[in-house]
Amino acid sequence: MLKVLKKLKEEQTLAEIYDVHSPESCTVGYVVDYDDDFYIIESVTPDGRYDGFQCRVTDDIIKIQCGTSYVAALEKLMPFYNFFRKEMPLDGKTVLQQVFDYVGKLKKICTVVVGGGDCYLCGYISDVSEGLITVEKRNTRGAADGIGIVRVEDIDLISVDSEDEIKLEILSK
Repeated sequence: MLKVLKKLKEEQTLAEIYDVHSPESCTVGYVVDYDDDFYIIESVTPDGRYDGFQCRVTDDIIKIQCGTSYVAALEKLMPFYNFFRKEMPLDGKTVLQQVFDYVGKLKKICTVVVGGGDCYLCGYISDVSEGLITVEKRNTRGAADGIGIVRVEDIDLISVDSEDEIKLEILSK
């Protein structure tokens, strides 16, 4: 799949990406970067709106589709919603480290999913060290709700700048 991810990144092709955790649905977007462990996709909602960045496990990909009628429909809807691409600084570090840097330096709320999607933390990443990630959790109203700690090796997904995270950033201020 690395060759396919490379081509999608180079050609900036909108694609559907399916993974083992939810094979019946997909994430649609543009591949921003990838490595052997993780890839970053700039996500599009099912109705053609911008939905932030997702960092996902590369080995979890089971299928990639391009040029489908679904993708074509989204490409028609995206201009209606003023979809525009955002920059994520890429500095040659691992994909996961780039996401940690982006979230940390810009003080962004993110969602960290572990356990195949059964467990997640949403909030500000306050520390990444010794193989652990510490998240200052936020509840659905944006209020502080303790801390959560997970092992970096257990991460399945990190989402940032999605509609949900932007809503929490607004509510937390």
